[in-house]
Formats: sequence, structure tokens, C-alpha cells
Amino acid sequence: MDPRAIPLRDLHLPPPVGWWPPAPGWWVLAALALTAVVLGVLAWRSRRRRRVPRHADMVAEVWRTWRDLRSTLADPHAMTDGVQQLSALVRRVALTLHARGEVAGLSGEEWLRFLDAPLGGTEFSNGPGRILASAPYQSGLGRMAPGEVERCMQLCERWLRIVLDAGRAGR
Repeated sequence: MDPRAIPLRDLHLPPPVGWWPPAPGWWVLAALALTAVVLGVLAWRSRRRRRVPRHADMVAEVWRTWRDLRSTLADPHAMTDGVQQLSALVRRVALTLHARGEVAGLSGEEWLRFLDAPLGGTEFSNGPGRILASAPYQSGLGRMAPGEVERCMQLCERWLRIVLDAGRAGR
């Protein structure tokens, strides 16, 4: 037989596979990825909300601690602990309202000058606030004049009111 007479044709390839619609596995993968992104965003917002407390919550906690501290300082036998707690409270508030690098390393006279700044005077560095620089590290408060701790408490209360009000205005 003559090869030219045989009715043969070239091979015909099927049409290329289209990209749409994707296979079911891709739909499942897309749903999982979308779920992971949504859960990640929700977790991030929740963690962020917990990490940065609202200013009003922080102020309420400070004044609750303040009331407890006043009752501690009313007891003469617990006065040393009370002054240490007072110093810790003032430092915690300062660390909360200011940059950590600005406040954390301050001690002694620098710390007292930092506390004086919002008041515009020298009540901490040259007045009753000097207790905050030395008393937390002493074993007893026997060398203090009567009423000195109370004056320091009043000064700290005034400082707290000023910086907490300024923090509210700044937010």
C-alpha cells in the first residue's frame, strides 16, 4: 500500500487545562489561610488591648493602692514598709507615664529632680520628698522628724494628681 494513500492524521493534543476553577484542595487551603489571618488579627488586637491599659483603669488602680498605702503609713510599726511602698508606687507611675529609658535609670538627686519637674519647685530635692531617695533603703525611720512622712505623703499625692491629670490630657 502506498503510504501517501493511508488516511493518517497528526496527533491532536487536548486543550490546555484552565486555571479556573481551582481544584477543591485550593479552596480548602484558601479558607484555612483566611481563617488563620482573621484569628491572628484578633489575637494581636486582644494582646495589644491587654498590654496597654486604659488610662482610667491605671488611675483607678493608683488611687486604690494609695488608699491602702495611707492606712499602712498610719501604723507607726509599718511606716518603713509604707515609705518603701510609697517610693515604689511613685516609680511605677513614672515608668508608666514616661519612656522607660527616661526614668528607669534615675536615682538619688536625679530622681528627685525628675519628680520636681511637674511641680515646678524643689519640694522633692530640697524638701520633704527627700525621703523617697533615702528611706526605702534604710532599715528604720527613727531619725525623721515627726510629721515628715505625712508631708512627704501630701507632696506625693499632689505629684500624683498633677502627673495623672497631665497623662489623661495627653491621651
